[in-house]
This record gives sequence, structure tokens and C-alpha cells, in this order.
Amino acid sequence: MVESPELSEPLEAAQVEPAELRARRPQVAKIYAGRFVAGRRHVVVRGIAGAAPLRCLDFNTPTFAWGYHGGASEELAIAILHDHLGSPSLMVESRVLALYRSFVDEIVANFAYDGAWSMTEGTVAKWIRVHEQRAEVSRVATR
Repeated sequence: MVESPELSEPLEAAQVEPAELRARRPQVAKIYAGRFVAGRRHVVVRGIAGAAPLRCLDFNTPTFAWGYHGGASEELAIAILHDHLGSPSLMVESRVLALYRSFVDEIVANFAYDGAWSMTEGTVAKWIRVHEQRAEVSRVATR
């Protein structure tokens, strides 16, 4: 079990809360973090239930990477965006597909290749908002 300072009772790691309980629970920002240890890359999501591995959707390749452009870097971008946008499905949604290449270019490829990194969900949300606003301005300008 994982103790949660925001709740009076401990939560099972895999417990799913009803929507009305989630809405009343204080929000704790997720933190996405990656590190390179002994030749392997590890990516976790830290939040209210502690840390859990970020799920690899195996869209391009069954692993994550960062610090360069490539299939495994794209996989990391897809997984972060997919998790952040809260998709309940294992299917990669069109919004993620529209964003992930730019996310690699602007974020993932700029992490140190063999270093550790972390980013809050607020950073991800701000990047999405700015990127989608730029895309809308560009769409309007080309009409």
C-alpha cells in the first residue's frame, strides 16, 4: 500500500477511484522523470500513488530513449502525451499523433542523452497549450 498525505486512508497502488471522489481529492502534480542507470533507461511517473513506470505503448519501438531524434524518443513523447491527456485506451489518439513529433523536437531530443531529467505535468500542459495555439494561428493565417 502507498500512504497518501492528501487522503486519510492508504490507497492500493492499482485502486481506481470513482470520478466524484477524484474531483474532491486535492490535486497533486505528476512528475515525469527519466534516468540512465547501468546502460538502461528508466522512466517513471510520480504522483499521488507514488512512482510507477510510464507505460510504453509500443507504437514505434518497445523502449524509451531521449537526447536524440529516433523511434525510441518518439515512443517516450507519445507515452508522456498519452498519459498526460488521460487516455484510458491503449490506442494512440489523434491529438497525441498531432503533437508528438514537435514534442520530440522541442523537449525529448534536448534532454541529455545519458543523463537524468524530470518534468512536471504543468510543463507538459503549458507546452501543449502553446503548441496548439501556434498551430491554430498558423491555420487561421493560411486561410
